[in-house]
Amino acid sequence: MRPELLERAWLSDLSGRGRRLVAFYAVLYYAGLRPAEAVGLRLSDCHLPETSWGTLTLRETRPVSVSSGPLR
Repeated sequence: MRPELLERAWLSDLSGRGRRLVAFYAVLYYAGLRPAEAVGLRLSDCHLPETSWGTLTLRETRPVSVSSGPLR
């Protein structure tokens, strides 16, 4: 992920929740992460050099399962 893309996501002109959603969707789109991987991503997992593409190290995933009762 290029640093300027992540910076644009974090420094957008939105409120706290909106800024997090922009960053969330940016890593889904630009890095190809699954939602559970994006939720588990921490700033310390982002290695972003000033002039080239960086890397994201996925250390954990946070899958969520929604149960709607027994299948019929």
